[in-house]
Amino acid sequence: MKLTILQDDAIAEDEIIIKTAACHPRLEGLIDLIKQYSITLKAYHSNREYYLPIETIYYVESVDGITYLITEKNSLSCKMSLREIEDIVQHTSFCRISKHMIVNTAHLKAVQSYANHRLLLLLKNDDKVLVNRNYVEHLKKQIKKL
Repeated sequence: MKLTILQDDAIAEDEIIIKTAACHPRLEGLIDLIKQYSITLKAYHSNREYYLPIETIYYVESVDGITYLITEKNSLSCKMSLREIEDIVQHTSFCRISKHMIVNTAHLKAVQSYANHRLLLLLKNDDKVLVNRNYVEHLKKQIKKL
């Protein structure tokens, strides 16, 4: 694969052009990763509104009907449902791991077997989250894409 980067101060917006004879799965994964950097989610913390780039989000959790976006150091509320967020982040590094949680596999530090055919994930911010056994295979497929 050949990579060419052209820098020009006159360019107002970054543009990525991919030239290929055929689109194969690895290239599709790269395209999905690039697209991920244009997605933001609106979140709230201390009466302020924030727009978080999804690559800064470690996981999304729904607790008592409230959706939270968890970053390296903060937990921010979000008015969207977990299902709505899942639709937005499909074809990215995010993966559903339970009925109440979606994790960003780009922030995985370690994966460990856990009781009852579940997995325990250690994230780069040292948070630990459990993968429900019904979602283990889906997570394994997602990790292979990385």
